[in-house]
Amino acid sequence: MTAEKLCANEGVFAKPMCLHRACQRADLAGTAFCVEQEQRFKRAADSNNPANR
Repeated sequence: MTAEKLCANEGVFAKPMCLHRACQRADLAGTAFCVEQEQRFKRAADSNNPANR
């Protein structure tokens, strides 16, 4: 099972949260998709932090 398959039937608003929660699972956290999502999340958080400007 992958995060993408687990959340395939979710609607446009629920899908991002579903993917986030799926990637928190121990069996999915190390997948390429989840690792990439975590890196994107961290980059976005860093770019939105006023201390980093």
